[in-house]
Amino acid sequence: MKEKRTHLLHNMYISGVCIYILGFWSIVKTYMSFYLTVDEADFLDNVVESEDQKEVKLIMFLTLVFIALFVAAWHLYIGANSIRIARGKSHGKLFIPMTIVFIAINVSSLSTYADKFDDPYTWDTVLVSLVVDIMLLFILAEIVYIFFALKKQKRKLKE
Repeated sequence: MKEKRTHLLHNMYISGVCIYILGFWSIVKTYMSFYLTVDEADFLDNVVESEDQKEVKLIMFLTLVFIALFVAAWHLYIGANSIRIARGKSHGKLFIPMTIVFIAINVSSLSTYADKFDDPYTWDTVLVSLVVDIMLLFILAEIVYIFFALKKQKRKLKE
């Protein structure tokens, strides 16, 4: 029983670190997708930017930065609480609900990849993003499983 608990705690710690890394990846992916999309559109259109276009790009960029930081903070919250549990410390009250909501959001977003494989220039990038998102789902599901397995073990030890 103690060996299984140690194994679960180790997996919880590793999952927390993975969530940190995927949070960083989400920021990088957002930044790259914005700049690649905007630069490619400007190159293809050969349009000279007006002041209005610059303002729209700035607003779009700031919105994407805000969203990326929010998602990264969500990753950090889940990752930090996973690591806290692995170290035997208490976790935030919203840890499991936020993790489950994150799973639901990611599952619903998987359908958006279906129509993105048609472009021969970006199918490889789309495939990598899909694999990373599926990996995130598995890690989040493992965190929820481990959380409840540890709770169950704790109850058995009290009995």
